[in-house]
Amino acid sequence: MGFGAYAEYKCLSEESVLAIKPNNVSHAEAASIAFGGNAALYFLRKAAIKSEQKVLIYGASGAVGTAAVQLARYYGAEVTGVCSASNAALVKSIGVDKVIDYTKEDFTKNGETYDVIFVTVDKLSFFQSIKSLKKKGILILSATEISQTLKGVWRSLTSCQKVSSGIITEKADDIVFLTELIEKRNYKPVVDRTFPLDQMVEAHRYVEQGHKRGNVAITVV
Repeated sequence: MGFGAYAEYKCLSEESVLAIKPNNVSHAEAASIAFGGNAALYFLRKAAIKSEQKVLIYGASGAVGTAAVQLARYYGAEVTGVCSASNAALVKSIGVDKVIDYTKEDFTKNGETYDVIFVTVDKLSFFQSIKSLKKKGILILSATEISQTLKGVWRSLTSCQKVSSGIITEKADDIVFLTELIEKRNYKPVVDRTFPLDQMVEAHRYVEQGHKRGNVAITVV
């Protein structure tokens, strides 16, 4: 997760977070596991997700969101995905039980409460996020500013609700676990588009529009 550069090759320690590419996905799909899949797995495990829990994923069609949907389903949760209507078919195809179009419905006002609310994009305020959380629920903020993080710490200290945020830690065992799920067809990375290495500017411009589905991968020819 360190800052670096785009390059054709990178040297890694043999003890790094590495796994053999599954045979049933492309190189672009395999490359995307390192971010979306790892982040979703880290936070869901930290939340100790359980079978039959009600989980809402805000930003269900993004890189972390598409991974979180599939992993939550793998663990047996009932999953509600929040995204735009144009992405509803995608999130349904990867396992959500219910889709909420955020342009037409505010999930915090529908009376539903959830065991886990996973906010994958920084487009929802802390107090909006907490409204639909059960009394002993867990709020996951995977993309948030320091002010939101501090509010989460205070909430965790002063109530029965818990807030999880911060920087993920990566483990080789986790990436191996994800590749095993892929091989068993329990998880499939979602890739919106690929760009060649010499079109990095265009790739960044596309991602920064904030409408990509799943991941964007860079190909080296």
